[in-house]
Amino acid sequence: MNKKLLASTALVGSLMLAGSVNAQTSITGSLAIVYQGLSNSKDNVGTQKSQQGFGRESQVNVTNKGKLNTGTDYVAGFSLEFDGNSSASATEVTSISNENLYIDFITGNTTLTVGVDHVQNSANLVTPTAYGSAAGVFDGQHSVAFTDAVGANPKESMGVGIMQTIPGAGRLSAYFVPERGDVGNRDTRIGTTGEGSAFEIGFRGNAGVNGLDVKAFYNKGKKADTLSDDPNAVSLGFAYKIGALSFGADRLVNDGPLNADEKKSYMFGAAYNVSKDIAVSAHRFTGKTEAVPGVSNTDENGYHLAVGYNLGPVALGATFTRVDNRGFLASNGDAELFTVALSTNF
Repeated sequence: MNKKLLASTALVGSLMLAGSVNAQTSITGSLAIVYQGLSNSKDNVGTQKSQQGFGRESQVNVTNKGKLNTGTDYVAGFSLEFDGNSSASATEVTSISNENLYIDFITGNTTLTVGVDHVQNSANLVTPTAYGSAAGVFDGQHSVAFTDAVGANPKESMGVGIMQTIPGAGRLSAYFVPERGDVGNRDTRIGTTGEGSAFEIGFRGNAGVNGLDVKAFYNKGKKADTLSDDPNAVSLGFAYKIGALSFGADRLVNDGPLNADEKKSYMFGAAYNVSKDIAVSAHRFTGKTEAVPGVSNTDENGYHLAVGYNLGPVALGATFTRVDNRGFLASNGDAELFTVALSTNF
């Protein structure tokens, strides 16, 4: 009996080793260092009227690809992202290992994927830009409501999905997560968040038109409790490129778990390649929310100006962003943010 068990164990081990012989592994990475200067018209929202400092992000990507013994292609990988943690939120602790972790099984134009932060998703704005957008540079901070992570935002949770490429048109996708907010516990333990399940379906591609980039996504989450509404959202957008000029728009309709989270926003803008190494862009964005009883809401709006300079292995970006009536409240005041960023890939 023991001999048979030992033989079986050795066989399993040899199969796993044999599976890696025909695989190809690559390691890439990126680094960004950003200086920011923020000016608030009021300091009654928990921030100083004037702030400045540096931000950073370094990321290592490990990818392994090959074929199963059935002939099916596979790609597996993960990223280690190191964010700065000088702030009280200490984001680096929670963000290191929940970036682009996946195993893909590929048959022709169909990809089955399991992981987190990998499947195509709604949290991507398509309005052309020379560097970033208001949603990216504010990143949900300083009471600014404008964001590209809307509704249930399933891509930030562990789940399973399928992506279907339509030759000459784009890619369809469907993604399901059993527990929102679950980025993966230890492999032998279950970690529940109590947030319920969620799904997202979408399309991204040129729809058969050269120069066009279209996105259309819908997601919905199911709350585990009965005290609030299920979050759901629609994310639509397009971009079109004609020579050195690109223009486009994004439309986001977000119904959060509470009435105060219900908001609609849109952004439009254009980018222009001044030369092969220099680009400029301008965005205008506006957000509206349903009135909350006892609160006087107003539109949140602003603009984002950017310039990008390609230095070969290093890129330089600079932006100026202004947001009025942050968080739909005139009492929050306005904010202006200036950034200068250096980034590189390796």
